[in-house]
Amino acid sequence: MAPCRKSEDSEIPTLNVAVRELVEYTLRSGDLIVQFTGANRSIDAIFAHQKVQNSRGDNYSPEVYVSRDFEKEGMVLHVSGRIDGVFQYPDRIVIEEIKSTVRDIEQVAEGHNPLHWGQLQCYAYLYAVEHNLHHIETCLTYVQLDSGETKEIPGTHSFNELELFFQGLLDRYARWARTILDWSGIRNESITALDFPYDTYRPGQRDMAISVYRTIRDQEKLFVQAATGIGKTIAAVFPAVKALGEGLLKKVFYLTARTTARTVAESAVEDLRKSGVRLKTLTLTAKDKICFCAEAACTAEECEFAKGHFDRINQAVAAGFSQDCLTRSTVETVARAHRVCPFELSLELSLWSDLIICDYNYAFDPRVYLRRFFQEDNGDYVFLIDEAHNLVDRSREMFSAEIWKQPFLDVRRSLKEDLPGLFTIMGRINRWMVRQRKRCETAGGEYTDSEGPEKLYPELIRFHQSAARWLMQNRQAPYREDLLNLYFSVSAFLRIAEHYDAAYATCYQKKGNDLRVKLFCMDPSGQMEAALKRARSSVFFPRPCRPFTTFVKFLAARIRPGPWRCPRRFRRTTSVSWP
Repeated sequence: MAPCRKSEDSEIPTLNVAVRELVEYTLRSGDLIVQFTGANRSIDAIFAHQKVQNSRGDNYSPEVYVSRDFEKEGMVLHVSGRIDGVFQYPDRIVIEEIKSTVRDIEQVAEGHNPLHWGQLQCYAYLYAVEHNLHHIETCLTYVQLDSGETKEIPGTHSFNELELFFQGLLDRYARWARTILDWSGIRNESITALDFPYDTYRPGQRDMAISVYRTIRDQEKLFVQAATGIGKTIAAVFPAVKALGEGLLKKVFYLTARTTARTVAESAVEDLRKSGVRLKTLTLTAKDKICFCAEAACTAEECEFAKGHFDRINQAVAAGFSQDCLTRSTVETVARAHRVCPFELSLELSLWSDLIICDYNYAFDPRVYLRRFFQEDNGDYVFLIDEAHNLVDRSREMFSAEIWKQPFLDVRRSLKEDLPGLFTIMGRINRWMVRQRKRCETAGGEYTDSEGPEKLYPELIRFHQSAARWLMQNRQAPYREDLLNLYFSVSAFLRIAEHYDAAYATCYQKKGNDLRVKLFCMDPSGQMEAALKRARSSVFFPRPCRPFTTFVKFLAARIRPGPWRCPRRFRRTTSVSWP
């Protein structure tokens, strides 16, 4: 749901709603299922879509944009989307939606996914309204990513049928949208009336707050080096909240490395609440820490919170949204009451939260960052980066990845009889690692190469795809958990490999009979440059350290070459800022 605006010649607010968002909110149901896909599969899916589109004839128009305004619940919902393709025949129109899969295409087609059909019917309705059609045909096309095989499922719909379906979805969505819109008004009114929560500013605190606000307003980045005890947290959070109330931001991300720092941020927000502000804040806890069934697989068969998760998630989100302060304990309480996965619930609640307190990983790590917010650059967010002195080492860690030889050997032995194809692939990986281990022995135990392991990547991709196909079938086997862990390790390794450049080195290390292969990011400044573009502004406030300029340049020297533009120095505090 995009930010609201006033519709032309009217005081009625308008909300932008994507067709996909409308369908996912209203039609999702069933169990929580782990998705076995990676970045390379996403690229494959794009190419598969384009291949299907390019195979169509001259009467086919790809990527057709549709939109329409609907007045509901005292607001205008501007619903829009892009149809994969439209067939225009002399006597009929066919709307096509293309979906890719790595599963067996016949099984997928028989599954009748309500989200896929719902999206297609919404597109058909919007097109029919725009072109005044009484009947319209549809075609849901599945394409299997590995084989390229396609399966087309046709349908025919009357306008009345589509209108009844679409308006039903819109009525349900509008009730939730009205809740969000009403909340935005309450929040903004309270922020307008908000004063600094303490009687006086500490020395340097007010100047820091002013610098943070101007940084957000001007879409800049700010490094602040302030003495311990100045009250950096509230001096960063207070102006960010003010900017939120003025519409400069959609969300504030408070990023830190330690649990204790998150607690300090929660306390700062609580002080703002005591001064009258209304704010939805969420503390995002790592999945392995908040999981209710740590020993069970994330499947409906083993976890009661995964079974039927999507049947209950909307009610759980509504219950969570009734709370302003969504700490870990609050999220856990709501998740247990509605029997949903607590981590997935926290991700859902993050969509509707104003301030999110979380680890650096969720903004920067290419393996786990919150893609629901950061698919595009320059989002209306600010990163408040606490303990930024930790970010240099953490960024090297986030942009590095490693795999070991022994897990491949162990899992390979276990699945020899059941999965001969995977057994063969893992054999080639093991032989490659044996050769590298011999090189380590010759070099005294370890060696480093400036080039990535190019010959290993194709075999890892084959392993990744083959393992995903088997894991998706959700079969029980003694080696399933070990294979799953290895699959995720390879996923992380391949994702980091996509970023390999001159800032990397490949480190090979022999440990006993085992071998470690590490893609090590020596200089993370280039990756940090790209990651910081996900927000309009970033504020770094590290512990006092020397040399400060070296720290600044190491983290972000490539953001803008040339001289820094410095705001005035303020007492006990040093800041550096640039566009």
